[in-house]
Amino acid sequence: MHATLVASSLGAYERFVCRLTGDEREQYCGEMAVVAEQMGAPAALLPRSYAAFRDYYRAQLAGPILTVTAPARSIARVILATPLSAPLRVLAPAHRLSTASLLPPRLRHEYRLRWTSLHELALPIA
Repeated sequence: MHATLVASSLGAYERFVCRLTGDEREQYCGEMAVVAEQMGAPAALLPRSYAAFRDYYRAQLAGPILTVTAPARSIARVILATPLSAPLRVLAPAHRLSTASLLPPRLRHEYRLRWTSLHELALPIA
């Protein structure tokens, strides 16, 4: 869970706000490790540097443990089909597009979310 939060928040910030420096990534990973410890994560399991975090996250994505299950796909369908008020319906396509863009390609595929070059082109406009 911790790795997902760190990866998605870094990905969103760097995609939609600005690129971080190496020092800023290091600081963020260190601060998030402290938060994870406060929430009960064992300190010995938390990567303390950005490089260690990146290596851990890549290994998890490449390995067989992290996968999208049928219940996860069902939850995603419910979330994506939730009725929205008129103002939110206007923003929903951009939000869904940006969310899908942040998923690693393998997980996007496992969620059965289409992603094409047209989606990539539409993202900055959205």
